Amino acid sequence: MARLFALALIALAALLPGRAGAAGTMPPDNAAPMAVVQGFYRADAHDYEPYSRRLRALFKAAVDNSHARDIPVAGLDFDFVVNGQDNEPDTYRSARFTLVSQAGNRAEVKVTFRNGGAQELRYTLVLEGGRWLMDDVRSVAGERWLWSEMLIRGAREK
Repeated sequence: MARLFALALIALAALLPGRAGAAGTMPPDNAAPMAVVQGFYRADAHDYEPYSRRLRALFKAAVDNSHARDIPVAGLDFDFVVNGQDNEPDTYRSARFTLVSQAGNRAEVKVTFRNGGAQELRYTLVLEGGRWLMDDVRSVAGERWLWSEMLIRGAREK
């Protein structure tokens, strides 16, 4: 009886306004891309890796090469979140987030912060499996870099 009641609630919920898509999945929240990026700037974000399939594969290839060579390789030799190896005490608190664009299954979030000077990063996110995931990040102030390119280089280092 309880199982039947639960199934009835699920069926009813699928008919309520605001629901869309197959199997009653919720449409992506406009704030979700920014929330993913904000997650990198939390104090407990040490193992936070909401990466797309593509970025996860690039990251794994660089990590595997780093382990094989027993040294940090390109893309793993700094913390992309703070654009450096170290950060100032107020780096995370100084972070400001702006949703630059969101269309279809892609979004871009700008993050500005202070760490050895003014910093600006642009995060590219993609919608995969109903979740917003980071597909890349690039520095647009000071030394310019694209993390995916660094990871590819790191995976190939000899």
